Amino acid sequence: MSYPDYMSATEKTICNRLINSILQRGHSIEVHDECELVQVKTQDAKLVKEATCHTGITSYRVWSTEKGYVGSMLLIHGNEEDVISDYSWPQDRPEMEAELDKFFEEATGE
Repeated sequence: MSYPDYMSATEKTICNRLINSILQRGHSIEVHDECELVQVKTQDAKLVKEATCHTGITSYRVWSTEKGYVGSMLLIHGNEEDVISDYSWPQDRPEMEAELDKFFEEATGE
């Protein structure tokens, strides 16, 4: 299984790039929807995809084994090429902004 059938091809492409960018750096992804934790931390892209787009909002919380919590990527489904709506990092760790910027740039080409 992968993404839900109702998820657009554009959003699937961007999410694939985002997941690959995060996992290629050895990070884990924890998936939340609007209400709850859907997938505990994992480095399995298939599990992340299966947990994506259960509701209108998905949040990928990114974790590093060396650095701990890296930050969060907010996805708002239905926004097509703007599916990555926002991202944030811990206030006491501003160096994480650059890492999240890389994820965004690799996923969107912007």
